[in-house]
Amino acid sequence: MAAAALSENQARPRISDRIEAQTGWRWLAQASLSTAMRHYILDGREPECTNAVWWRRWYESADRVVARTRINPDIVVSTVFVGLDLGCDPDRPVLFETEVMEVGIASVDARQKRYLTWAEAERGPAKIVSEYRGA
Repeated sequence: MAAAALSENQARPRISDRIEAQTGWRWLAQASLSTAMRHYILDGREPECTNAVWWRRWYESADRVVARTRINPDIVVSTVFVGLDLGCDPDRPVLFETEVMEVGIASVDARQKRYLTWAEAERGPAKIVSEYRGA
């Protein structure tokens, strides 16, 4: 009886093995996604395509903020250079994004605006800002 129980336990994978296998697959999926995505850095206000290693080094210390408008003490409209192509057309990378954030919360408004250029990203959040200000 004990031998039968032992072989049954041996056949069943341990929970830690299953977690490790899931983590491994998750890591592999994330790694595949990051290598498939195109990475960009800014040279002044102009995006330049680069590899993931240089992008990460640049991203850690870069000032990516295009515009930031405080609507009230708790609400901020923020436009940043994302550095990853959020679009579907490799010839027209979507690299900038505007979000409405509440202090302590990542995003409070489902409307996200995305832009191809720095100039579009500068002009883009004006409508959202005026809506929040009641103009």
